Amino acid sequence: RGTQFTSDIFEKFCIERNIKHLKTSPYNPTCNGIAERINQTIRLGIATKRKEVDFHKQIEFIQNGYNNTYHTTIDKIPNEIYVLWKNRSKNYTKYEQTVKKMNQMARERSETNVIEINKKRLEHKYNIGDQVLVRNNTRMNKTDEIYSGPFVVLKIETKNQQIKIENNQKILTRNMKQVKPFYS
Repeated sequence: RGTQFTSDIFEKFCIERNIKHLKTSPYNPTCNGIAERINQTIRLGIATKRKEVDFHKQIEFIQNGYNNTYHTTIDKIPNEIYVLWKNRSKNYTKYEQTVKKMNQMARERSETNVIEINKKRLEHKYNIGDQVLVRNNTRMNKTDEIYSGPFVVLKIETKNQQIKIENNQKILTRNMKQVKPFYS
């Protein structure tokens, strides 16, 4: 977790704007799938740009492409929604119905995705004091260890699938998908 997202200034910013700040475990992009998907699109666009194109123009081009591409989750092109928003005073009922329908579709698709992802998971039950191995997300070479540890389980947060572990006085928070049982 970056310090810019755990600072007092950021906390105050969230409170002032009535934003609920959800903290995710590190090295787990599925926790923040929407942002990670958008970042992937931006990275791909930047990586394919020609050197002679101005960076800001390239970002504008990527944004324009993204906002004018059909999205299955909302069953629309994002700019269609923007036009509805701009003209909402002319036909607020249509705007409200469209937003309600899109939110319902997004919720249903999200729930379906979670069910599909969870079908493939092998769930382990951990207890405080258990020893576990943790995926090494900073591997530099293929020969580096895939897992490090053992670590001792200190706390289990089942709601957000996080586990707090300790090894040599170092306390880490990891997603349960990055942990596996240690058998001595």
